[in-house]
Amino acid sequence: EALTIARTGDVSITGSIGNHSDESLKDDVKIVDDEICKYVFNAIDVKTYKRNDYETDKRRIGFIAQDFQKSIPDDFQNIVTESPKDGLLGLDYGRITCILWGVVKAQQKQIDELIVKVSSLSTV
Repeated sequence: EALTIARTGDVSITGSIGNHSDESLKDDVKIVDDEICKYVFNAIDVKTYKRNDYETDKRRIGFIAQDFQKSIPDDFQNIVTESPKDGLLGLDYGRITCILWGVVKAQQKQIDELIVKVSSLSTV
């Protein structure tokens, strides 16, 4: 089966999940400043916790939606989702990847600059 939903609520997917991301569907496109991604990355800590709605004492790793809600700029608000059924907050982990991409891109720029500096020192 391509999609399996267990009684525990765990979902397994064989294949890929895709979202339409075609340029023709997007207006007012702007590049996100890497510094904003670094700010959000630094403002939110990874946490461990026990879910009180699961029948297990096992600890889990993840984020708290309210931490994102407090720390992200208005342009990032679609990272936090709200359930129309019960009002509980959730996170779009796929969009969190975009923040990580910005942070890694900024780090790669720093690495490249440091490589140039180190290379120039070794030729002296």
